[in-house]
Amino acid sequence: MEKTYRKIIGGIVVIGIILGVTGLFLKYGVFQGIQSNKTERSNQECIIEKRVFDEAGKLTGREEKKLEALIAKKEKIMGADLVLLTIKDDSLDSYEKIREYAQNYYEIHCFGWNQANGDGIIYVDDWATGYTWLCTTGKAADKLDRKDIDYIVKRTNRRVNR
Repeated sequence: MEKTYRKIIGGIVVIGIILGVTGLFLKYGVFQGIQSNKTERSNQECIIEKRVFDEAGKLTGREEKKLEALIAKKEKIMGADLVLLTIKDDSLDSYEKIREYAQNYYEIHCFGWNQANGDGIIYVDDWATGYTWLCTTGKAADKLDRKDIDYIVKRTNRRVNR
């Protein structure tokens, strides 16, 4: 019963992250002019269509499908890749380590709307250490400063009993 409860809470948290991140971007004009994004995704190097990587096992298959569909819609609006990753890794015990992990994950998989390692966002939540990192690149990095990112992480990262 407790595992089911944790999965439900985890799913709610992850859905909240996606809705919060994209909603805040659009509400506060982070991607001004992109709400009517007319450019198709042109990155040919990234062959991965999936955007939700639940390596921590916090989501059901149904929750993952819902998030994938939501992310696909939001990516088209923003004109940027949006990647969500949950992990359980005890070794990521500092912000520097989780930042490096997030950046490497994005680069290794060649995410980016316009080109490999181009326009996009990756949100990594480590359920083992409690560290979270949101990385931006391309136009997302141009629009968000550290203060904006901290605000988004704080608003979307409601801690639950891990």
